[in-house]
Amino acid sequence: MPETSTLTFDELDRLAAADESGQKSLGYQHTIREILQQPDTWAATCNIAAAHQSDFQWAVEGIQSIVLTGSGSSQFVGECVRLGLQDKFGVAVQVTGGGELVTHGRRELPGGRPALMISFARSGDSPESTSVVARMLETRTEVRHLVITCNRLGKLASEYRSNPRVRVVVLDDRTNDRSLVMTSSFTNMVLAAQALIYPHQPQQYERDCENLTRLCRGLLRSSGNEIARVARLPFRRAMFLGSGSRLGAARESALKMLEMSALHGPANRLGAH
Repeated sequence: MPETSTLTFDELDRLAAADESGQKSLGYQHTIREILQQPDTWAATCNIAAAHQSDFQWAVEGIQSIVLTGSGSSQFVGECVRLGLQDKFGVAVQVTGGGELVTHGRRELPGGRPALMISFARSGDSPESTSVVARMLETRTEVRHLVITCNRLGKLASEYRSNPRVRVVVLDDRTNDRSLVMTSSFTNMVLAAQALIYPHQPQQYERDCENLTRLCRGLLRSSGNEIARVARLPFRRAMFLGSGSRLGAARESALKMLEMSALHGPANRLGAH
């Protein structure tokens, strides 16, 4: 990886402007678009969350515990919002992988009842995602379910919409990432889940979304070249540090590095401090 000391063009614009065949051959055909679309999709998510305020209020009314679940990147979404929800509602909030809930069921649930289970899923079609909801609906009648997904055609979005113990929030179709890696789907599910913290303050949520969208646009415009410069450094290992709400982002960043660069094992480590 030779280092380039001076960049005289905007790297993100250059990548986005390349012809489709060139993007495909280099493996970023969908990824660059899904990264750059995030400010616009955040605005859309804000509007969708506002339309679901009654569902969010139903989900958290009188709740005594919350479990956040998903697989891979979707589980890391839960790690990004866990502390915020715990601080807001003063109840036990835990993050548990979908596979663990399938294999261990009720033993993986926090003790307080009524409980809220929030399922995060990009496609909503993975076997563990649908199995978790189906099993809990059958065996844990005191658990409410909130599904946040990016795919309106997925099983989570279609099979449980009419169940009185389930509320489904489907995000903009653009967030249903086509890339190998989850980028806009990840950030938009985080943003949608944060609407739970504003059950009676929709205007404050909208203002915060607007500020985040503005900051994201500025960051993408101002930092693309610097990120490209760092990427060209001759490193063979990467470590991502995060704690608290940033732990999920650190774990997700490590996974993105693995998926997009094939760095693995000791070359791609996660540190949580």
